Formats: sequence, structure tokens, C-alpha cells
Amino acid sequence: MPEIAEFPAEALQAWACLGSRSAGGIEIIHKSDKTSVYRLFDASPGGRAIIAKRCEAEAARVERILYENVLPELRLSSLEYHGFVDEGACCWLFLEDSEGEEYAPDNRFHRETAARFLARLHASAAREAGSFDLPDRGANYYLGCLLSARSNIFKELVNPAFSGEHLSVLETVLHQLDAIETRWEDLARVPTGSGVTLVHGDLQEKNVHLRGDRLLVLDWEHAGWGSPAPDIAFADEQAYFHAARELWPRLSLDSVRGLAAAGKAFRWVAAVLWTSMSIGCECPEFAMSDMRCYAAEMESLLPQLDGVR
Repeated sequence: MPEIAEFPAEALQAWACLGSRSAGGIEIIHKSDKTSVYRLFDASPGGRAIIAKRCEAEAARVERILYENVLPELRLSSLEYHGFVDEGACCWLFLEDSEGEEYAPDNRFHRETAARFLARLHASAAREAGSFDLPDRGANYYLGCLLSARSNIFKELVNPAFSGEHLSVLETVLHQLDAIETRWEDLARVPTGSGVTLVHGDLQEKNVHLRGDRLLVLDWEHAGWGSPAPDIAFADEQAYFHAARELWPRLSLDSVRGLAAAGKAFRWVAAVLWTSMSIGCECPEFAMSDMRCYAAEMESLLPQLDGVR
């Protein structure tokens, strides 16, 4: 259970800046150096809970653009947006509590609902590509992640704290990064029928909820313009194809499968980069545990990448 907080003044003060109704109670959902998330009970005009999210300015800026401009323009279901407070290096976003069911990949209705949502998102946003000031999330962005991850890992190969097993895992991941880079031209190619569009970039079961037949997607801070591949990697490929072909008639099932495989590689590279920034800490075992998982994951994924053309 999340911690109950008696006096988290920062969240209450930011909410008060919007001239909003006082909260009846508050709960800490998540708190870290970069992001803090609170639930403010009885805070909305209708008495429902509000989520207060404090994060770094650039991440907050991206989410603000999505909630204030992009999602309403695309007429997609989204969380109700209650405002933004700028504190300089960090900012606050206030959103309705998502509630509802967490996405379950073994639930056919969930898979089909998510596929329809993503197909509509990608097809409708493709017409708006570049219209809003969002980051590049195309292949070049992920190539930059690959190069940075490799550099970070190389620097740690001389770390005397690492055991032989640690070094073996890191060397395996380095070889896998090299193998992905040799396939980059194929991975970066956008298949016929799709194009540059808005991508969420970090879809996970925990940030996709369903309320009835409405899909509600959370945490848009990694969103930007790019290939739909990273999002399709999350989706059921068959369901996405059936939903998307009505909007992109030239999109084939083979193209969807190729995009999904490329998207898995892109997401893997981003995850390796994130973890590579922690392997040099005083207690690297947690990060190394993730690296072992990534090495095993890529071992099974590499054969799929050979079919991406």
C-alpha cells in the first residue's frame, strides 16, 4: 500500500496555486529524486481524486503539450487535465485519477481496445506530424541511446568492484548492442503504409488503464515524433493490423510485424541506456540483475530482427 502522508506541503501548495478546492486527504503514490506522485482526495469540483505529479521541467513540458493541445485535437480518450504549475527546474501536472482496470495482456478485450486506440493515435497524429513542439523519437534518437549505452558500459569494464560474471554479462550486452547497430539501416526504415507520427514511447501495463470501453494512457513524458514501432511493440500485432488497415490501407501484416520487432529493439536499447547509468554506483547488483535480463531478452529477439526489411 502507498504511504499515507500527513503534511506533504509541496503538493498542497502547488494545488493551491491553481485556486482549486482544498484536498480532503493526500496519499503518496511514488516519490524519488526526479518524480513525485500524490493522490489528492476529494479535490476535484465533483469531489473525485486528483493526481499531482511533480517531475523535471522538460518531461512536464511534453506532458503539458499532450494534455492541453495534442490529445484534445486528436479527440482521443484521455485523463481530464486540471492544470500546470511551473517551479522552474521542476513542474507540477494535475490530472484526474485514472482508476479503472490495469491493462492485462491476456485479456482479449484489453488487447483489441488498446490496438484500436493506438491505430487511431498513429493514423490521426501522422497528419499533424511536426505541428506541436515535441521531441524527436525517431530512429536517430534510439541510435543515440545505443551509442551512449555502449560508452557507459565500456567505461565500467575496468571497475575493480565487478566480478568475472558481471563482466561477462556486460560484454554480452556490448556484443548485442554491436549486433543491433549492424542491423540499424533495416530497423530504421519506416515500412510502406506508415510514417512519422506521435508515439507514446514507454507503454507498459502499469500506465495503460481501461474504464469500461475507454482506454486511458498515463505518463506521456517520453512522447514525441517518430516511427510507431515502439508503441506497436507493446500492442497485439494482429489486433493492431486489423484496426490500422482501415486507416492505413497500404499497411501489411508483415510491416506491422517488422515494426513490432524494430520497436522491441528500440525499447531494449533505451532500457539498457537507463540501466547503464547505474552500474557504476556503490551497489550495482540491482542494475546488473536488470542487465542479465536484458541479455537474455535480446538473445531471443535477435533472430526476429534478421527478418526486418
